[in-house]
Amino acid sequence: MSSTSRPVLGLAALALAGALGGLAQAQTPDTAPPADDWTLADRAGITAAYVRFDSGIDIVVRCKGESDSIETLIMGLPAGEGRSRPLRVSLGDQPLIERTWYVGDEPTTAISGSPARFARTLRGGGAVNMVVPGGAQNGRNLRYILNLPASSSAVDQVLTACGKPLVDPRDLQIEEVPEGGLPTGIAWARPPLAIYPEGFRTYAWGFATITCLSQRDGSLDSCETEAQYPLDGGFGAAALRAMRLAKVQVPDQPDQPVPRRLVSFTLRFVVPDVSSALRPETGSRIRPAG
Repeated sequence: MSSTSRPVLGLAALALAGALGGLAQAQTPDTAPPADDWTLADRAGITAAYVRFDSGIDIVVRCKGESDSIETLIMGLPAGEGRSRPLRVSLGDQPLIERTWYVGDEPTTAISGSPARFARTLRGGGAVNMVVPGGAQNGRNLRYILNLPASSSAVDQVLTACGKPLVDPRDLQIEEVPEGGLPTGIAWARPPLAIYPEGFRTYAWGFATITCLSQRDGSLDSCETEAQYPLDGGFGAAALRAMRLAKVQVPDQPDQPVPRRLVSFTLRFVVPDVSSALRPETGSRIRPAG
């Protein structure tokens, strides 16, 4: 089953504004994008660019300024189960690539683990092909074809609000990293051990996606928070702290220098017992750094 979607132009943003926490469409000359750009919204420290489609799908890039946390969301999907779900997405004539997306409090919303990279990809516009495995009746796959307009201004404003570069050489490296465990030739010598961040116990769970570069001695540096949920949950900082003691190695040759590689991984957190350490479920991806 498939659905072809067009952008919905000139509609009131009330439903989407509610989902975005009451954002109001920006109208000031300094921030308003061109009429054919994505819709830009800015309120209460949150800057967002979004496109609505007649199929009920919304694509949203948003930044919470005080935490410099960026999210790219696909809203209006068939409800997912659990805290993650697979989606197959491609732009233009590129092949579909299946990635794990995350599910927040709203089961019809998918959260990207690489929000800045995905936003930079989408701002060029074009046909977005998306397959939701098991999203149609009787467990059939549901395909969307979204005719996405280019964003000449709005998406860049969101990236800038969160201090994210408009061009990042890591994008190609992250895109080529396959999901799953560490590849042959690299293994965890000491996996990350995270402690649920104090002061954020109101959140039952959260996640953070981190990228780092491996060093010859197996340590990891140049670590960056690619994504975290909730935006103000403190999970990005907790994941970065966990990497200070984490190490990788060449399997069965712990004394050999480790090749310099880009590592991308996701730490998932759930509320632990009081004062207990939590070893999160760790999904790691790694590839040679360019």
